[in-house]
Amino acid sequence: MKAIEKIKKMSLTQKVLLLIGCLLVVLLLCKAGQVVFKKSNSNNLRQASVVVVLSLVKNGLIRDIGQFSGTLISKSQFAVAPKVSGKLKKLYVNIGDRVTRGEIVAQLDDEEYLQQVAQAEADLKVARANFEEARSALELADLSGFVVFLGLHLLQNGMSIILPETGEQSDSPQKEGKPSAPRR
Repeated sequence: MKAIEKIKKMSLTQKVLLLIGCLLVVLLLCKAGQVVFKKSNSNNLRQASVVVVLSLVKNGLIRDIGQFSGTLISKSQFAVAPKVSGKLKKLYVNIGDRVTRGEIVAQLDDEEYLQQVAQAEADLKVARANFEEARSALELADLSGFVVFLGLHLLQNGMSIILPETGEQSDSPQKEGKPSAPRR
C-alpha cells in the first residue's frame, strides 16, 4: 500500500515516465522468453541431413593446399657488391635459394676487361721496345763519349791519332767548329 500512496503523490510527468519504464521492462522480458523458447525448441527438432561419402581406406599422399597472400621477411639478408661493375652474363641462384659465404651467385660479362688486358699487354710491349731503344742509344752515346775522351787524352799527352774515315794522322785536339789540318 505504501507503493500506491507514493504513486498518488507523484506528478503527472513522473507517472507517465514510470508507466513507460514498466512497459520497457515487460517488452525486454518477452524478448528474452522468445529467445529461450526458440533454443529449447530447436534442440528437439531434426536438422538437415549431411551427405557422407564412404570409401575404402587407401595408402597415399594427403595434400592440403592453401593459397595465402602476404609479405615474407627473411631472417637474414645480404647485399651483393661486386668488386667491378659490368653486365650480368649468368645468374646461378634464384630468389629464395640458400647461399653460403664464398659461393658464386652470378657471372659478369668479361669481354670488355679482356680487351683492356690485351691493350695493356700491347702497351707494355711498346714500352719495353722503347726502353731497349733508349738503352741502346745510351750505350752508343757512352761509347762515343768514351772514344772522344780517349782521343782528347791521347792528343793531350802528345800521341798521334789516325782517323779511320780519312786515314789521316792528327797530333792536336780539334777545337769546336774548326777541324784541325791533317799532318803529312
